[in-house]
Amino acid sequence: MFTAENLQEVVRLFREADVDGGGGLDIEEFSEAMKELFPTTDEEDLVALHMKIDTNGDGSVDLGELTDYLVNKNKSRGHMEFFTCVEYSPASGYLLTGGTDALLRVWFPHKTLSCIQELKGHVKPITHLMLNPREKVFVSLSQDHNVRVWSEAAMICLQSFKIKEMMQSPISSVCYNTYNNELVLANTDIGKYLGRGTDVGCTPAEV
Repeated sequence: MFTAENLQEVVRLFREADVDGGGGLDIEEFSEAMKELFPTTDEEDLVALHMKIDTNGDGSVDLGELTDYLVNKNKSRGHMEFFTCVEYSPASGYLLTGGTDALLRVWFPHKTLSCIQELKGHVKPITHLMLNPREKVFVSLSQDHNVRVWSEAAMICLQSFKIKEMMQSPISSVCYNTYNNELVLANTDIGKYLGRGTDVGCTPAEV
């Protein structure tokens, strides 16, 4: 189970390991932090793990990449009692988590280990979180196919809509194309939602 206490411990380890204050862990800093979380892992496996978590390939693991990996690792083991997804904004320093209690929680890990705000609106467990750094918004999706768009600065809901054109089976995959503001979702169907600057709506995607 990945809980608030787990997140606080990860943030603590990250802070202690980030000795140069750069906001990312190189392989040496990463190895020191991971030895507390995974004490039986050898150095070779830690190098491979660093490469796996470093999804943007910049040679360092930031807090968002680390928490995202740990949340997904717990989900794959069937532990989904609390946090189910996470997104991090390097620009603002905010960490956003979605939970099974339908709440979004805002964290500012560089200042405090406690949740600084809870965002209400969803009524079912939150399954996906995405950031559009160009538009400065977070996008959340819940089990009942409710999509919500949140302002990164004010953390208020700017838009909410229900996915009605797709089958009601769980959404298994989501891709947010931040360059042309498209949200692509898939379950037994594939749907494409077009954002601001396009014709808003859902269109069947060609397979």
